[in-house]
Amino acid sequence: MKNKYFSIFKTSMQSSFAYRSNFLVNSISSGILITALYYLWKAIYSNRSDIAGLNWEDMKAYLLVVFISNTLLSWYSETSISKKILDGSVANDLLKPI
Repeated sequence: MKNKYFSIFKTSMQSSFAYRSNFLVNSISSGILITALYYLWKAIYSNRSDIAGLNWEDMKAYLLVVFISNTLLSWYSETSISKKILDGSVANDLLKPI
């Protein structure tokens, strides 16, 4: 059973690294985004103890949850679109959008 999960993990990593530059650019841009958001909100909270009932600690937790959920959701949509492109079903979506 352990070997099965390891092989799935290995296959997933190989798939992720198939386009190394895409993986690298996405990783760097995600890092820049979360860093920019962190320092933006840190500057906003520098003169205030709370905004609309949220203190700085709550906002850091919120930023982390939003970042993780956005990363997972964008990964899912990119994966589903790429699968449609590979199997050719994207043509149906383009020809018959509704």
